[in-house]
Amino acid sequence: MWIGGFLIVGAAAHAAIFMVRDYDPTTRYNDLLDRVLRHHDAIISHLNWACIFLGFHSFGLYIHNDTMSALGRPQDMFSDTAIQLQPIFAQWVQNTHALAPSVTAPGTTTSTSLTWGGGELIAVGGKVALLPIPLGTADFLVHHIHAFTIHGGTCQVSAWDHVFLGLFWMYNAISVVIFHFSWKMQSDVWGTISDQGVVTHITGGNFAQSSITINGWLGISYGHRHLR
Repeated sequence: MWIGGFLIVGAAAHAAIFMVRDYDPTTRYNDLLDRVLRHHDAIISHLNWACIFLGFHSFGLYIHNDTMSALGRPQDMFSDTAIQLQPIFAQWVQNTHALAPSVTAPGTTTSTSLTWGGGELIAVGGKVALLPIPLGTADFLVHHIHAFTIHGGTCQVSAWDHVFLGLFWMYNAISVVIFHFSWKMQSDVWGTISDQGVVTHITGGNFAQSSITINGWLGISYGHRHLR
């Protein structure tokens, strides 16, 4: 992720250098780049709208949950046990891939990954290495944070601001991905398995209920720092 992020931001930085130092509009009339530049107001305003939309909606959902939690109204929170916002498209994709050997890809013997579903798990030395990953309201919420962070820094009119904020949001985006992945895996996948086949996850499956508030994310961040 870090290498890919630096390559993308580096490419944008070199594009900005080219636009400032080497671009000559008199020799590039009506080509693709010229047409893009002539529509830059519409493009930038669209990206700006996308950032505002994603920012308000993603954080708005979390702020709603924090507020309802503070008021002692868990029944009014967005969660798997109250107001559900299930990622139905992602769940459909998961199910399609899980059923691929018998439906969409009958020539195959197994699906491409156990994470799609099917109920099987891989255990090594009494520890769970991989099993189907459930998706719910908590995943729907953090998905919008991911969508927000990857759009950050894309609606700037200054080449310098574009590169600076692109790098800033690259750090944000990757940091959220790392926290999401590590917490989700420790909550719903990694753990130990007893002789009776009972799986005990590292964080006890707390992702679905604890990651739906900003306080929950701050708490796991604090815990990770003090576990090191």
